[in-house]
Amino acid sequence: MNTGFEAKGTLLNKGEIVFVTDTFTKRNVWIKIDEDTEYPQTIEIELVKDKCDLVDKFNVGDSIAIDINVRGRQVTMKDSTERVFNSLNGWRVRGNATGQAPTQPAAAPNNTAPDGGPPDDLPF
Repeated sequence: MNTGFEAKGTLLNKGEIVFVTDTFTKRNVWIKIDEDTEYPQTIEIELVKDKCDLVDKFNVGDSIAIDINVRGRQVTMKDSTERVFNSLNGWRVRGNATGQAPTQPAAAPNNTAPDGGPPDDLPF
């Protein structure tokens, strides 16, 4: 049975960590997927327990990939009707939607000579 998928997109929201019980925490994140299509989608992914801090190093607007498992459970409601609830549970987050962590732009190279004069890497 395959319940594992990957969602790639732009991080839209990092929810607060919610303490459901003393031992159970959860955090919801939103990402926009299918951005290069006519109908982009916003999905919510739940991070639980030790996975809640996986998005801490990312900023809203970053391109990320989240490995998710699809979970579902059947419930009998008070009026005896049957319902199925589905959730997307994240278990790994990578930056730039390619597996790289977010990076800062590289500083411009300093091409001045040690004495502060003109660059010493000229080809003549």
